[in-house]
Amino acid sequence: MVISILHSDMEKNEMTGRLFLKITGISLAIVLTLAILFLWTFDFGVLKPKLESTLSDVIDREFRINGDFSLKLLPTPTLLFEDLTLANPSWGSEPEMLTAGKGYMEIKLMPLFSERIEVEKLQLENIRLLVESSADDKSNWEFDLAQNNDAEPEQKNEADKAAFSYDIQTADMSNIVVIYRQPDAEDLSLRVESFTVNQRDSATTEINGTGRFIDIPLSVSGQVSEHHTDLRAQAGEVKLVSKYDYPEDTVNFSSSLSTLSDLGGLLKIEELPDTELSLEGHVSMSKGNVMLKRVVASTKGIRITLDGEIDTGTSRVELSARASGDKLSLLSPDLPPLPFEIQSEFMLAGNKVDMPSYRVQIGSSTLTGKAHIENNERPVIHLQAKSDLIDLTPFINHQPASKPKAEKTEAKSNGETHYIFDETPLPFDTLQALSLDTDLSITRLIVQDAEFKNVTIQAQAKNGKMTVSNAFEGKLSGKYDNKLTLNTSDKKADIRIDTKVRDLKLALLSGASVPEEQIPVSNMNIDLHSSGDSPRALASNLDGNVVANQGKGKVSNALIEKFTGDILTQLFNAINPFAEKEEFTQWECSLFAIEFESGEGDIEGFLMQSEQLMVVGGGNIDLNQETLAIEFNTKPREGVGVSADMFVTPFVKLSGTLAQPSVGLNNKGVLLSGGAAVLTGGMSFLYKGLMDRVTAEAGRCEEAETALKDRQNSAEPDQ
Repeated sequence: MVISILHSDMEKNEMTGRLFLKITGISLAIVLTLAILFLWTFDFGVLKPKLESTLSDVIDREFRINGDFSLKLLPTPTLLFEDLTLANPSWGSEPEMLTAGKGYMEIKLMPLFSERIEVEKLQLENIRLLVESSADDKSNWEFDLAQNNDAEPEQKNEADKAAFSYDIQTADMSNIVVIYRQPDAEDLSLRVESFTVNQRDSATTEINGTGRFIDIPLSVSGQVSEHHTDLRAQAGEVKLVSKYDYPEDTVNFSSSLSTLSDLGGLLKIEELPDTELSLEGHVSMSKGNVMLKRVVASTKGIRITLDGEIDTGTSRVELSARASGDKLSLLSPDLPPLPFEIQSEFMLAGNKVDMPSYRVQIGSSTLTGKAHIENNERPVIHLQAKSDLIDLTPFINHQPASKPKAEKTEAKSNGETHYIFDETPLPFDTLQALSLDTDLSITRLIVQDAEFKNVTIQAQAKNGKMTVSNAFEGKLSGKYDNKLTLNTSDKKADIRIDTKVRDLKLALLSGASVPEEQIPVSNMNIDLHSSGDSPRALASNLDGNVVANQGKGKVSNALIEKFTGDILTQLFNAINPFAEKEEFTQWECSLFAIEFESGEGDIEGFLMQSEQLMVVGGGNIDLNQETLAIEFNTKPREGVGVSADMFVTPFVKLSGTLAQPSVGLNNKGVLLSGGAAVLTGGMSFLYKGLMDRVTAEAGRCEEAETALKDRQNSAEPDQ
């Protein structure tokens, strides 16, 4: 009896449970159906005022949809807006940052559940975006977002981030303009006149577009599939054809650009070769880093290869680079046709550049070293370089294709004097902040027919104090030492130059054919110092002296012309009537001495004596006004097959200014007439009585060299 009653109660409970489940299921179905019907029929466009006000409050900018607005979720998520505007910040140059005439988008619903966004249709018309920055480095794309500062940001793991894929089946965009504006610069504008995307079949999508960047016409066309893209693009006359394969996280690409000369015309770069540029390589992503593997840029005879890694989180770049070519002249016709190779490892991080090693080889010349550079408020430059051999001869002898010479135009005077040393303030802040440490050593340096040994250049700068020292030895004999010191404390520069050349014998101005014993020996002392806050002040305050002499030997007249400027060549030919007729001049001595005091340089002695002639000179160089007043008198020597009537106008004058010097001929000297009235230095004996003689029969080298040594010894401090 009890059992039957319990059994009956259990059946009633089971029936009640089943009834509850049915009612619950029916209720959920009704609610779901009503929700679907609601989402199917309801247009969220009625929430436009709420959307406008909420978004305006969040970004602290006025956001308005002045035309139609529609947002539906079922059966196909659809968005439509017309006449949308987003205000610019108050400091902006225009009221609106963004205006959009029309936007329409349809997205397939079911792919969203598999983390895939398939845009079935996209339409954009009459879009204008202004991107600008202010003089105080504000940007209009930075928004002051209203947020709860008490709320802790939500932490997400990489696994929690949705990895949505994207696909656009049909798109039609027209009249889209993006303008980039900066203070004191011309606007940069990109206009998309038309851009369409059409799905040709289930696997391939075609793209086509036209537009303009500033005034350069642009076009693009291509075919895109899941793992491959073929692309053709053109900017002006420059054409790019490229292919991309992207299996998983790797992109393999190959491109060709034609031509480099067309690209140079686009970028305003002259003399690029009329050849095609090829690009190929592999780019992959690994833990947020971009990996470059054998990225190669090549053109006719030149190849550049990059390997390395770019950290997208910290913007740190670590690369190894190699550039090589058959001929350096392929880079520029002004360079000689030498094979070259450059290898380097470098790291970029913020404002720092590290080069743990680099190697440069051009022809037989090599250079190796390392470098560290920091470009910040206190610039740092550390550089080490070493070479067994650097041969500059191919660069000196190289004769590039002649260019049409620009017509000379005479400068019109506006009442202002043009100075070589201007009044631009010296960059004291930069000099005082600079940390510099460079060390260059070259075992052999060849320049034309001259060879230098054990060349060293060292420079250090810290706290506004700089020293530059360099030295070398001549291959045949002699030594050169130079030291420059600069102190820029108290907004004033104190500079000193101390140079000594002792018994230096170089074939640079003689030529390779001249025997060693016929190459002249050179000696020189330079002791100059000055102070000031601008180049002009330094020139005007210059004190010190320059004394130089060259001994007996042969000098090539052609090499003198090659290694001097036009005005010096003109002067040399004027004072030496044999320079243009004979290959060599056999000089017995050449001496020069000038003393500067407060920027005024008085030439204390000038003598050039050869077997055929003697040249004496004097005058001054005024660095205060940058004027030249120097006169030379050329006299034939007796008994060597020349006569006085060969020297029709013996007086040659170098006058004008440093910016515009000129060489003139006079029948009678002004500066040199009357002997040594203007020349009161220790070698004034060179001019006494000499001016009135028809010829300079007696040699003066021995007297001048003795006076020069006495002057030099008296100027040097006791050891």
